[in-house]
Amino acid sequence: MHQSPGIGRLVNYEATTIPNQTISICPIERYLNMKTIKVYDPPMCCSTGVCGTDIDPDLVNFLAMLSQLGTQGTRVERYNLSQQPMAFVQNQAVKALLDKDGTKALPLILLDEEVYLKGRYPTVEEGPAFLNAALGKDNKVTA
Repeated sequence: MHQSPGIGRLVNYEATTIPNQTISICPIERYLNMKTIKVYDPPMCCSTGVCGTDIDPDLVNFLAMLSQLGTQGTRVERYNLSQQPMAFVQNQAVKALLDKDGTKALPLILLDEEVYLKGRYPTVEEGPAFLNAALGKDNKVTA
């Protein structure tokens, strides 16, 4: 067991050895290495977008992926144009894409402030690549 400085106190963590690599489980290390996904959704009637009669199956699958990523230490932020329009204006990259392409650029998915995908949600087939990128296993941007 090692001692690592936490925020205002010492935090205990353990180092786990897996063949050919050591993984340190430390709250500070997780925070510093945390990926951030920002999703800028088109106008929707509700915060999830899975209401009504015409539900996009890719959106349902994407929401499941976001939920899974949230439990694995990835920070997930979602913004709905009809409910949080200022978030779209305050991010310069998002604003520039909206000025250029209009709402057809939505949904817009940013991974660590880089455009990962625009104009659609990842398909079921693209899910594994998206999960790997969001978990830091692959940084390939597919926009």
